Amino acid sequence: MAPSLEFEAKNVEKALNAASTKLKKSKENLKYEIISYGSTGIFGLVGRKKAKIRVTIEENKQQPKQPFKIQKKQPEKIVADEIKEKKEVVVKEISPKTNSVDSEKDLNDSMEKGAKALKKIIECISRDSTIKVNRENEVLDYQVSGGDSSRLIGKRGQTLEAIQYILEKIVNQNQDKRIRVRVDIEDYLKNKEIQLVGMAEKLTGKAIKTGRPVSMGQLNAHDRRLVHISLKNDSNIRTQSQGQGFYRKLIIFPKNKKSEISQ
Repeated sequence: MAPSLEFEAKNVEKALNAASTKLKKSKENLKYEIISYGSTGIFGLVGRKKAKIRVTIEENKQQPKQPFKIQKKQPEKIVADEIKEKKEVVVKEISPKTNSVDSEKDLNDSMEKGAKALKKIIECISRDSTIKVNRENEVLDYQVSGGDSSRLIGKRGQTLEAIQYILEKIVNQNQDKRIRVRVDIEDYLKNKEIQLVGMAEKLTGKAIKTGRPVSMGQLNAHDRRLVHISLKNDSNIRTQSQGQGFYRKLIIFPKNKKSEISQ
């Protein structure tokens, strides 16, 4: 029985690419059988299974050695080879433009895919909601209005956080480059960010006045990032996240100028 190798990936095509790279053969020259096509599961998250293929490895037959011959290149041949090499370089320089067009199309497809998925999620919780999506650079911004906003937001915004987490996983499925996703309901996040920045500035003043660290309590990753950015230009303090898990404490430390000079 001929030796074989098994390869797993998100789909059969990616498994073939992995086999082609590993065995240094084109996909057309591979002899393989599909063990499993895989499945996306619920929303592409729960119950997802990878595709699996089995590739037969063919033994290399030894070719008879050919007598070694020294061939001299003619001047015309050398010039032709140089022109060929230059053409190859030009082709490599043009290829990134094609990739940029493909990535633009992928982003638009992901935006539409996210809108459909978000609609299904929202309809499971509340009715009569409207979804609008905007694109800001590489961020997909989904705005939800109407319906039972209190149920969609949840206690301390935890339901909204869960919705955004699931949607980001769906949008970024099979994506090589991560696409940032933002979901807001009735401007809840917008108003919360204003309050959060105001509280951070107030506690910064307290830390500088007392000379002691001040905690902002446990915050999620989005809120911590917002505080870090809003205070990064203040030379009198520094911010640091402490703890593990999704919620971590954010501490504001006053800078001790005397200790910094002594060090």
